[in-house]
Formats: sequence, C-alpha cells, structure tokens
Amino acid sequence: MTKSEILLKPHGKPITLQPIQKFVVTDNFRIGTTVGTYTIVWVGPHFLKCFGHHTERSVPKRRVQGWLLKNDADDFSVIEALDEEETGNAKINLAHLFQTMELGEKAGFGFFDGRSNFCYKHSIMYDQLVAVRWWASGKAIHIAASSILSSYRWHRGLQVFGGA
Repeated sequence: MTKSEILLKPHGKPITLQPIQKFVVTDNFRIGTTVGTYTIVWVGPHFLKCFGHHTERSVPKRRVQGWLLKNDADDFSVIEALDEEETGNAKINLAHLFQTMELGEKAGFGFFDGRSNFCYKHSIMYDQLVAVRWWASGKAIHIAASSILSSYRWHRGLQVFGGA
C-alpha cells in the first residue's frame, strides 16, 4: 500500500480550473473580499509576509482535488503522499485556490464546512513550501500560513487541497 493510500482519501471529484494571466495575491486575499457567499475577515501576518507582494503570472489550466486525511500527519508526510500521485500534487497556485474557493460548494470539496483546510504553496521569501490554511466561522473566512519546518501536526479529518 502506498503512502497516499494510507494517508489520503479523495474528497469530492477532481475539477479543472481555467488558466489565469495575472493573479495579484493581495488584490484577492484581503480583508473584505467576498468569496462566493463568504467574506475574508482575517489574513494572518505570516501569510502576508510570505505572499503579500506576490503576483502569479501565466497560471496554467489545472485539475485539482480535495483530500481528507485518514490519519494525523506532519507536513512532510502529507507532501510525500501528495507527490506520490502522478502529477506532483503538493504545490498549488494561490490563483487556483482562490478559483476553487469562489466555486464554493459547487467544487464539491466542502471548503467552508467548519473543517480547517490547507494546501502548499512555494514561498519565494523562504525558498520552501509553506502551508496555507483557511477555515470558515459562519460566513467569515480566515487565512493563515506557516512554515513546513514548524513541525505542525495535521489532524485526521482535515482537508488538504492539491492537484489531481
């Protein structure tokens, strides 16, 4: 049995997201931005430090998938399990994350069902993957980021977002 089979369970069906020519992170991930029927009310300082001046250009079309953790795991185990999949699933563009959040429940991933969600994005500032985390309280979205070197342990039942 592979690490991905032990650790990850698909949540929803894969969806295909459209290419984006230019995605300015702070134009979208900022307090007051409406995302579907939700509103971003908090953006953590570490997220802003990592991505506050970041613009993604020529973001390609991509298939994405939500995965539920079957067991508790650290970042390195989750990244390894995601990368076992054929497309190198661990890294995600924030443009794709935002597109999926805009789709809301139509995406089928349950991004705003009260669970904490996370994905991995490369930070130019740290030259490493950073865990980007988001959750909803009512109609309020909170966004945070943390270094994968922090040894954070993700709990069973949380959702990680990656390529499909």
